[in-house]
Amino acid sequence: MSNFENMGLPNISFENIDFSNVDLSGLDIPSVGNLVLPPGLDIGPGLDAAIADSTAPAVAAPAPTASIAPAPTMAPTASTYTPPDPYTESAFNILKSTLEYYGLDNTELNIEIEKLWRGKVITPGMSVDDIGIQLRDTKAFSDRFPANKILKDAKKPQFSVSQYLRIEADYKQRLQAANMPPDFYDKPEDFQQLIANDVSPEELQGRIDQGYQAVNNASPAVIKEFERLYGIKKGDLAAYFIDPARAKPTFDRYEAQRQAQAAAVSSQAQLQAGIALTAQESEALVRSGITTEAQSQAGFEQISAQQELFNPLSGEQAISREQQIGGTFGTNAEARKAIAARRRSRQAAFETGGGFATTQGASALGTVGQ
Repeated sequence: MSNFENMGLPNISFENIDFSNVDLSGLDIPSVGNLVLPPGLDIGPGLDAAIADSTAPAVAAPAPTASIAPAPTMAPTASTYTPPDPYTESAFNILKSTLEYYGLDNTELNIEIEKLWRGKVITPGMSVDDIGIQLRDTKAFSDRFPANKILKDAKKPQFSVSQYLRIEADYKQRLQAANMPPDFYDKPEDFQQLIANDVSPEELQGRIDQGYQAVNNASPAVIKEFERLYGIKKGDLAAYFIDPARAKPTFDRYEAQRQAQAAAVSSQAQLQAGIALTAQESEALVRSGITTEAQSQAGFEQISAQQELFNPLSGEQAISREQQIGGTFGTNAEARKAIAARRRSRQAAFETGGGFATTQGASALGTVGQ
């Protein structure tokens, strides 16, 4: 390595320095003559000639006269140069590069950064969060981090830039893994309501698995029932389960799961007994423990098989649909007693020959889910 490189002078030009009258007799000529110049170093004709002379055979120097004093040596020393401080790089350039790294390459935001940071200095300990604090009140920053604007207006704590970006990245990874449409995670607005409503990535995963996937991958009958119960078509399922603004503020993974299970229960009511349950009735069965299609199928098959028992004969009271469902699935104790009493009455009439009676239900399944 050259002496100049040791001093950190790879681009210093000596073009304008005249070494033609410099007395190099006091220098260590071998050290100058053996100098290895770094590539691209412009030393100028003066020093070039001086170095060339230093490599020639030694010639006795003329004795100095009183009228000519030796010129001072012009060789540069380390004390005459201060290496650049790496932290004095343009603040704007550092900020722009940092934000681009985080995917924040926004023209309006860059304009705001330049206004605020042109000519300023970035200190060693400064982070992207410190940058965000400086830019928080700009329109471009609000547009890029819209959930923080909502939180600010609601007088709630805002997320730092790094926190916000981590949450977005986690959301995006989970949505991509679930093969959600790309337009669900290609703009900041896609995550605005999730972040503003403090929906954790784990909560989002629950909605994906227990809500969206459970319905989207179900049978056509379940998808049809979900649309009937909640007014959501198959193409809108993803938005319904993922974005709480499309549902309601209290929507969570548990409600997503309950609704998906309710659609499955309701589909079996239609298939086995021709009964169109309401969303309330379906969710009530789910809450009581009827959460699978198999359980629902068994219960509604039993209801269908007992229709002759449920249809009143002369002098009998009708057993309503609500009683049939509640008594069969064990969610209504009084209804269960009424069905049992009707069965005993019909059986007794049949055994005594008291006219037409049916044994439907006499050996039926026990209470479903019990």
